[in-house]
Amino acid sequence: MAVLFSLLTACFKNDMPYPYVAGTIAEMDVEGALSCEIDVARNTVTLQMDETVDMSKVRIRSVRFGEEQTWPETAIEGVHDLREPMYVILGTYDTQRYRWKIEAKQAIERGMTVGSQIGKTVIDEKNLRVLLTVSKSVTLTYLQVESVKLGPKGITTYDKDLTAIHNFKEPIQVQVSYHNVTQVWTIYAQTSDKNVVVDRVSPRTRKAWIEASGLAGQRNGVRYRLPGETEWKEADSLVVDGGSFQALLDTLLPLTTYEYLAYTGEEETDPETFTTEDEQTVPNGSFEYATNVGKYFEWYDASAPDESARTVWWGSGNGSKAMGIDGSADMGYVICKPDEEQFVTGSRSACLVSQWAVVKFAAGNLFSGYFAGLVGTTGGKVNYGRPFTHRPDSLKCMVKYHCGPVNRIGESCPYPITPGQNDEGQVFVALGNWDYKKYGGTQACPIQVNTTDMTTKFNPNGDAVIAYGEYTLNHSTVSESGEEQWIEVSVPFVYKDNFTLPTHIVISFASSRLGDYFTGSDQSVMWVDDVRFVY
Repeated sequence: MAVLFSLLTACFKNDMPYPYVAGTIAEMDVEGALSCEIDVARNTVTLQMDETVDMSKVRIRSVRFGEEQTWPETAIEGVHDLREPMYVILGTYDTQRYRWKIEAKQAIERGMTVGSQIGKTVIDEKNLRVLLTVSKSVTLTYLQVESVKLGPKGITTYDKDLTAIHNFKEPIQVQVSYHNVTQVWTIYAQTSDKNVVVDRVSPRTRKAWIEASGLAGQRNGVRYRLPGETEWKEADSLVVDGGSFQALLDTLLPLTTYEYLAYTGEEETDPETFTTEDEQTVPNGSFEYATNVGKYFEWYDASAPDESARTVWWGSGNGSKAMGIDGSADMGYVICKPDEEQFVTGSRSACLVSQWAVVKFAAGNLFSGYFAGLVGTTGGKVNYGRPFTHRPDSLKCMVKYHCGPVNRIGESCPYPITPGQNDEGQVFVALGNWDYKKYGGTQACPIQVNTTDMTTKFNPNGDAVIAYGEYTLNHSTVSESGEEQWIEVSVPFVYKDNFTLPTHIVISFASSRLGDYFTGSDQSVMWVDDVRFVY
């Protein structure tokens, strides 16, 4: 099948001779692609291919570039072997060259089921192994295969008819073939001394996830109660996949112990317990504690009664005298400061101001982490993240935004920005388990972003991200009468994984979303107050 995917990407074109024009891919039509993600910050195209596509013969039907001056040094259209990434060079004018990476990923849905099976089938794609677990009441010398799929649908062949094989007392090998791929899979079967077991428990503050394995085709579920109660409650919601099931307990109290059990048919596990977490707050979330050191405004107070506000948790591009790091304030531009005239709670808010700083545009910003230093006069390094192991449902805050018209467009901006269009403010949150050795930061603040190197730009789809959410404002926050006002912003955490604990959290506010590209309005101002988690 052919699917057309597009991403409008361009860069502001000035009228100077030989202008800076980034060579970008804006649109790609690929036969058999399920999705196409074009990342102009990292110069990458990521294709998700249908499982039936021969990865050695992927047809790229057409490519559209972000600017008409762009041309490839070698042909992109045509049939390519994308079992490994493909690299292309895009040129603009005579001397500008840009290296792009085109990679294709293919997820093949594999599975196998037998009668009297307990839980999920374990598919080990790396080692080409299948593990089946069945009830203690059956014998491995007679199992009925109900379904098998170890390759792409409709085109996979097997050298054995597995539905005709019943004796799984010894491992069985089967040759699986499709396209030019031939694999030998080994199938193992084992019995369990229990028909229902709890595999994983993941308590949060006001909810808990429980994953268990039972007999497929039976009535499976999870019950819970407070210790001492006589009546059990059924899980608030249940997702069943054959003999595997996940239960959500969604009406819990913080710092409370609960009993739970899983069941399949009439058989139950022994009751076990878990304890929910407390409600962790955002350190200095109303920005009541600030220290003015020379040109710097930093969000901490060594004498604060709130222990979490005695050290720096929030950072900004101002720099940090507490850490001895120069920033925009050293050049006379304070882009984040307390405002004692605009606030919702307490006596002040954080005010983020976008402005033109002599030769560059600087966006007002505030984030969990710290500014790690200037990179000449062209940018800076930011270390994102603070230690955090809780899993809130959302982040809420009060925001007031004055949106200015875009009047600064950086040369490296890869997005279609028109002078005069509305600027955009942004709030984003992320939970993850980033390894500082991989992401360039420190153990306390693991992610380092260098604004002069867009390959380091924060990636919300990265492997280490457990949950992410964002909120964008493209207009001033005004009432029906036209007066600027505060609004409550809610940013839900969208979880990719309900069981993995995060190690760090990123919270970021920006008065100009494209500030990393020196793009926005020097009239945009964002006020932030009362930042809090909802559990």
